[in-house]
Amino acid sequence: MKRSVIKVLLVILLIFLPVILHQAYRWLTALPDQITIAAGHPEGRYYSMALQLKDLLEQQLGTKVKVIQTKGSLENLALLRSGKADLGFYQPGAEYVLQGFQTEQEKSKPPQQAVTDRICFIANLYSQVVHVIVPVNSEIIKLADLKGHRIALGEQGSGDLAASLPLLRHAQISLEEITPAYLSYEEIEEQFDQNQLDAAILTVGIEAPVLHELLDTGKYRILEIPYIEALTRKETHFDEYEIPAGMFRRADPVVPPQDLPTVACGA
Repeated sequence: MKRSVIKVLLVILLIFLPVILHQAYRWLTALPDQITIAAGHPEGRYYSMALQLKDLLEQQLGTKVKVIQTKGSLENLALLRSGKADLGFYQPGAEYVLQGFQTEQEKSKPPQQAVTDRICFIANLYSQVVHVIVPVNSEIIKLADLKGHRIALGEQGSGDLAASLPLLRHAQISLEEITPAYLSYEEIEEQFDQNQLDAAILTVGIEAPVLHELLDTGKYRILEIPYIEALTRKETHFDEYEIPAGMFRRADPVVPPQDLPTVACGA
């Protein structure tokens, strides 16, 4: 009798096993009710890419997607580690470059508690190009001329700052030889307009709104970066890049007036 019962139970189990396994697989691989993307500043390329990704995910997966405005790479990484974001944009090498580099204000903030350090790279989406921007009538002609001036390097924890620091090292300019300004894109535009800023180093996608809002006006120009091969040898997260003539402005004054060598990193 017992054997018959066991056999019946085994048959039932075998019949329902595929269904059980299928449901278990669906439960384990199910998408969350909401996907959160750690993006960046609205005037940067990260944010516009995040909005495009949001539309694609909502259309194809039917899942609600939330885009968070952040200061950039390190905040995005912290949000991923704390479990407050599911996807995030990150500039390779940013955490390494900025390790130990904090203002007193940043040091006073409590560190975010990490839930996980298992962060996976999914894809490189586009190139973030380094632009050294100065007013069109500025006395700053070459990178070495940045000494003694007030320079926007990017917000704390941003990919802009992570690119600005090695660029200054390449030009053999220390932070003590300039007045560093850790500004958002909006603040950079405002302070340029108010003549409170001498130059800005922006590391963004070539279609970033902030670039076109500045360079389309004809009021600003981009500096050439010298000895690029030496820079890319020392800073391996940089690749050689060339901004084509007239990329931002074709009317006089053309920006840039000729193909302009610079560097870029991934995003």
